[in-house]
Amino acid sequence: MIVVSDTSAISNLAAIGRLELLQQLYGIILIPPAVCQEILDSGETDPATLAIQTLDWIECQPITNQSLWQKLQINLDRGEAEAITLAVELKADRLIIDERRGRNEAIQILNLPKRLSSKHELPSSHVPIDDQLKLSLQMAVK
Repeated sequence: MIVVSDTSAISNLAAIGRLELLQQLYGIILIPPAVCQEILDSGETDPATLAIQTLDWIECQPITNQSLWQKLQINLDRGEAEAITLAVELKADRLIIDERRGRNEAIQILNLPKRLSSKHELPSSHVPIDDQLKLSLQMAVK
């Protein structure tokens, strides 16, 4: 399974000591260079920084589709734009992204259903999310 992640899921789960949930659910997580840099910029003692420097199941992978990335960067930050671009390039099975604007762009580009649930999650038939991961992400944003 090919899974691409934006910064927030990695940072938030690392902050609460539950980053292993991503590995348990998906195995290898791919991140684009901008996401890697955003995490590294959070400081050398930040749990997410330590994680991407030491864990072999989080891999930084460059993007190649500069035209798509430039189009996305008009409305999104660099990390989100690169994460969506990488997901498109690799035909990823999953894209882990939290910001509404980024999700909406991904939905359009990846031709996913436009209707979101009241919690702004994709319908479970399209993106299965383990209940434990949902709970951990909810805890991280509180």
